[in-house]
Amino acid sequence: MIPLVGLESDREDAATSVLSERIENDTQMRDAIVTIGGARRPPMVLRGLMRLLEAYRARRKMGWSRPWNKDGVTTFRAYRLDPVADAAILEQASDVLRSQLDLPEEARAFARSLISDTSTLMAFMFFSEYLEAGDRYEIATLSLGRQVPSARRFRDRFDIILDAPVEDRRTAPLSRTRLFIDPFDSGSRRAPWVSTMDGALPVAANELFATLSALSWTWRDDPSRRWEHWTSAYVDYFGPRTFALKQSPFCFDESTCRPVALPVAL
Repeated sequence: MIPLVGLESDREDAATSVLSERIENDTQMRDAIVTIGGARRPPMVLRGLMRLLEAYRARRKMGWSRPWNKDGVTTFRAYRLDPVADAAILEQASDVLRSQLDLPEEARAFARSLISDTSTLMAFMFFSEYLEAGDRYEIATLSLGRQVPSARRFRDRFDIILDAPVEDRRTAPLSRTRLFIDPFDSGSRRAPWVSTMDGALPVAANELFATLSALSWTWRDDPSRRWEHWTSAYVDYFGPRTFALKQSPFCFDESTCRPVALPVAL
């Protein structure tokens, strides 16, 4: 019989040894998962391993997170959606997609197929702080994806990110939309389609922002909606708020911050 404890220890040692490098293959990836799951290394080591693991998986379009979900981002609240019960939210996502004019038809067709594939669609809402070149934002992300049927470790992905700047400890109206359309595409590792719009935003973007903002409060105490992944304790892009705000459109546990009823101009 193989001594399981010794085997796990050897795999953890192997995983820890790549901390100063990068994860290059599936064997190192599995060793890292064993180490993180065992939680027997110091938190700093586990967080370092998780960064390497996430980078390896994102390069190959494995799992959910992508660079735009984590670079400069701290997600303080996450909810899961039901693609059937929450069809109205998906229709709003379709409206935003139609209003984003600089996308090629191939990208639009892929995103439409993903939204309409309710039998396999997975959908989440993330509420986050975002730092970009010294500027602070609160952002709402409608995050959509599905398992690739022929390669179930991989995901097709489509995210709508709605950015509202933070000014004088208050969240200002929505100022920018960012769309990331990222098909698995048979492992080609091609870059996602990205579309950014700022200035005078379409009504559809403002309406989706208002809907997501309201749901962050409505679903605050609903355990069937709250979402947390087992890895969130070891990643830098999940955590508590750090901006000391007086007003925010997004749910706050602290009593010192008041909700903004509708921080957008429709």
